[in-house]
Amino acid sequence: MTDEDRKRVARRQLEAFNRHNETDYVADIATSCVVIDIPSGEKLAGREGARDFFRRWSTAFPDGKTTIHGEFVSGDTVVIQFTGEGTQKGPLGPFPASNKRAKTEFCSVSKIDGQGKVTEITNYYDQLSLLMQLGHIPVPSAAGTSR
Repeated sequence: MTDEDRKRVARRQLEAFNRHNETDYVADIATSCVVIDIPSGEKLAGREGARDFFRRWSTAFPDGKTTIHGEFVSGDTVVIQFTGEGTQKGPLGPFPASNKRAKTEFCSVSKIDGQGKVTEITNYYDQLSLLMQLGHIPVPSAAGTSR
C-alpha cells in the first residue's frame, strides 16, 4: 500500500462524513479499530465504536462539513488537518442543541494497515473553543483583551 493509497483511505472517511453516509464512513474500519477522542478521553472500539462516533457528530451537526488543509503520511500513519463546521441541531455529549454555528480546527491521526483497513483513529481539537462558540461555556471576560 502506497502513501497515496493510505491518504485516500483516510480522506474517504471525511468525504463520507460530508455526505452524511454512515455506511461509507465505516467501510474501511477494521473490526479491531479503536477510535480515540482526545478532548473527551473516550475510546470507542471496533466498527460499532466508529459508527457511534459518526452518529454522535452527525446528529449534533446534521449540516456538518469538513475541509481538509493538510495530509501527511509516515509509514502506516496518516495525519489530516481539517476544519469542521456546522450548526449544532442535536446533543453533543451532555450539551443540548444550541442552534449555533461553530467552526473548529481538527487533527486526525489514523493508522492504516497493509490491506487498507483503519486500525486506529485519534482525534484532536479544541473542545473548549467549540463549547464556547456553541454557548455552552461562557467566554471569560478577559478573553481577547490586550495586555
